Amino acid sequence: MELDPRDLDKISAVTLQHYDAHAEDFRNGAYEATAHG
Repeated sequence: MELDPRDLDKISAVTLQHYDAHAEDFRNGAYEATAHG
């Protein structure tokens, strides 16, 4: 399956938006896991 460059741009944008929306939760969870490990 070959992707159009516009498809790759859209996938990248959605992925980065998701990361940005959840990055703080991820950091907090990772910190808690190591702090209480």
